[in-house]
Amino acid sequence: MLFFKLKRYADAVHPLNGALAFPETAMRKRQLSLHLGICHLENGNLPEAEQKLTESLPPKCDDPLWAEAQFQLGRLYFQQRAYVKAKKAFELCEFFTDETNTELKQNISGWLSGIDTYIPKEIRERQRID
Repeated sequence: MLFFKLKRYADAVHPLNGALAFPETAMRKRQLSLHLGICHLENGNLPEAEQKLTESLPPKCDDPLWAEAQFQLGRLYFQQRAYVKAKKAFELCEFFTDETNTELKQNISGWLSGIDTYIPKEIRERQRID
């Protein structure tokens, strides 16, 4: 976890994989998967990132980890140029993020404020109708 906290994502992959082999609880497994997904995202390993971020999603959306995983999935989809999926992930994250988590709320707001410029106008208009 030290490498992850230091944002040395390439160095953090191996220790996180090792810890993930024997997690103590299902919650710990989801947390490790989230951190490993972020490492893969930051390292540009998008398929691995998507797999680990998806595995990290808790079964209930009121779990704070759920909102964080959705946020990271939004970043991933944006990098994949799947802008509509990214916007949906950010919107879900915004809806389910606790009001006291102001840092995440600000991050979401920043992404949502600019993402429409990447989505073609006809798709944006169709989304408003649906």
